[in-house]
Amino acid sequence: MYLDDYIDLNNLERSWGSPNSMFYIKDGLEDEVLAQLQQMEHVSVYKKEDFPAQYHYYNSDRIANVIGVCDEGWTLTSHALAMERPTYLSGGAHGYIPDLLSMTATFVANGRSFKKGFESTSTVRNLDVYSLLTHLLGLPAAPNNGTLDNMKQFLV
Repeated sequence: MYLDDYIDLNNLERSWGSPNSMFYIKDGLEDEVLAQLQQMEHVSVYKKEDFPAQYHYYNSDRIANVIGVCDEGWTLTSHALAMERPTYLSGGAHGYIPDLLSMTATFVANGRSFKKGFESTSTVRNLDVYSLLTHLLGLPAAPNNGTLDNMKQFLV
């Protein structure tokens, strides 16, 4: 989907990313540009304070005040970028909502700390792997959004 079909790109200080996009809107144009962005199909546009909690964006100053999230299989670009890099959009992407089945990964573990022959029917969240690794290595975990509780099912 072409962002410049919906807004004047000159109204942005900059934008970043897709399928999750950060919009840094020029001062004084926030409401106007937000309304234009919200007209896009296949993209949910939020003010930072209204963004869904499962993304864990709410406490970061690295997150723009306006965020767009493309539906699965969609991405944002501009006409100029598509012409400049015609093969850019021919592959996969990361950054879609983590609850989508297509965003899950295969988790395989082996070793004395893991149950032998165990197969889980639940989805492993990538953000929980950090807690598992720090536990196995006996290291203190830095603050994060994962939990070891979700990984204990694999442990002896």
